[in-house]
Amino acid sequence: MRVQNMNDEQQAEVAEVLTGEKYPLANVPMKERKLHVRSLQSLTNEVYNMSLKGGRTKSVRNRIARLEKVIKFKTELFEEAMKENERTSRTSENT
Repeated sequence: MRVQNMNDEQQAEVAEVLTGEKYPLANVPMKERKLHVRSLQSLTNEVYNMSLKGGRTKSVRNRIARLEKVIKFKTELFEEAMKENERTSRTSENT
C-alpha cells in the first residue's frame, strides 16, 4: 500500500476538523452527540420529568447537566437563525 502525501489545502481542512472549527460537534462526547439529534421539546420534557423526581444519583445529575448543555446550545443556535432570518427578510423588503 502506498501512502499519499497531503497538499497544503488538505492539511488545512484536516486541521479545521481536528480543532472543531469546521464541525463543532467533532470534539463532543458520544453521549452528548446523541442528544443533539433529538428535538428541543423532547430534551426539555426529559429535564422537566427528571427534575420532578426526588433523589438524584450522580448519573442522573450528569444526565441533567448534559441535557441542559445541549438545550443551551440549541436555543442559541435557533436564536441566531431567527436573527439571520430577520436580517434577510428586511433586506428583501428594502430591495
